[in-house]
Amino acid sequence: MHQQLKVVDKMSVYYNMMGGRGMMGGYYWPIGIIVEIIIILVFLGVIYWLVSKRHSSESAEDILKKRYASGEIKEAEYNKLLKQIKEQ
Repeated sequence: MHQQLKVVDKMSVYYNMMGGRGMMGGYYWPIGIIVEIIIILVFLGVIYWLVSKRHSSESAEDILKKRYASGEIKEAEYNKLLKQIKEQ
């Protein structure tokens, strides 16, 4: 009988310590799940961004050719920039 009383007493301390309904009062658990999902999505987004950035296979020369072909830069500027790229 005395042992049962100790167990019940420990349970009541835990129950009162957690607001009577478990951690955070039992009402905010959906917010916790949403926050965890957001954290996971941000983490996955950062990983995707890092991986996709590394696979950029266009060279500086290719980008320069595209800019010249689209008319964004003139021939003189193209030749100047191409010379700078090849010197590096």
